[in-house]
Amino acid sequence: MKGSTDINLDDKLKCLAEKSRHAEHREAGKEAVKQSVIEPLICALGFDITDFDEVTREFTADVGRKKEEKVDYAINIKSKVAILIEVEPVQSDLGNDHCDRLRRPFDNTEARIAILTNGRELWFFSDIDTSDRMDRDPFFVFNLQNQNREQVEELTKYHKNRLDIDLILKNIALKNAAMLKFRHDTTAFIEKQIDQIDDTFVRYIVEHVPMPKHLHDGETVTEAVTGQIRPVIQSALDQIVQDRAKGAKKDRTVSHSEITAKTAADDGNRGNRIVTSTFPRTRTDPPLPRIAFPFI
Repeated sequence: MKGSTDINLDDKLKCLAEKSRHAEHREAGKEAVKQSVIEPLICALGFDITDFDEVTREFTADVGRKKEEKVDYAINIKSKVAILIEVEPVQSDLGNDHCDRLRRPFDNTEARIAILTNGRELWFFSDIDTSDRMDRDPFFVFNLQNQNREQVEELTKYHKNRLDIDLILKNIALKNAAMLKFRHDTTAFIEKQIDQIDDTFVRYIVEHVPMPKHLHDGETVTEAVTGQIRPVIQSALDQIVQDRAKGAKKDRTVSHSEITAKTAADDGNRGNRIVTSTFPRTRTDPPLPRIAFPFI
């Protein structure tokens, strides 16, 4: 029964790590990576590379106009294509172009998992976001040369004696749902601070950002001081939102000499005057677009 067999891949993966490093040192091409790293890996996962019914080399996928598009390996479960594997040279940095070559066959077969590899990394894809469409991002990356216990335990789930693709994808979907909820809650909290910062956020800033000496001499921050710095913090948040919306990347570090020079120039041109901080947006301006935070 799946999951009942105690599988230990440690020794085999250590050997494969050495093969991967050797392949990188030799700048191995696609065929050398397949023979020295990927085929031994397929065998380590319990599949018989010599059984044509279990592992198909140079699998041909019908993808419409390109009817002869091939994938390096197809692993079959119960006579159905379950996993596609595409191999790149060891020096390749895996990216969108490689993914696109694997995406077309995946989208047009009954495969549930696609693996893209250069013999150093294994990128695992599925169709979690949209059914029958390979996701843009891998749901799991295994580094052959820099393995950790968590990665090894995850890879063990793909051993023939434990493989349960439905369970794997279900667990991934549940984790994604939990992360989406966390992102939603985090976004809501940050949006609340952007609209009107609370005392907790103000105290956090006070604890981590040096304050002007005329406001704070190292003693307890009073409500009066909090009242003075709150609009400054609010304006800083507003500026970040504006810069994010415009795609701006500005260095906000202004030296004392720059401020002095600017003030002196202003004084010389327009006479002595009080220089005050100005902000590009007031609280009465129309609301700005929300920040789109990346999914972690």
